[in-house]
Amino acid sequence: MSAYAILAVLAGFTLSGDIRIVTWIVLGGIALRTWLVVLKRRED
Repeated sequence: MSAYAILAVLAGFTLSGDIRIVTWIVLGGIALRTWLVVLKRRED
């Protein structure tokens, strides 16, 4: 999760406009899927 956060911060500093928002949405989606997989594995 920290890797996704680092990538989001770097994207915030280096990108601008719509591409920054699209990058944040994609990273957020990937982070959410990762978090859900971790929760599911803990449950099993």
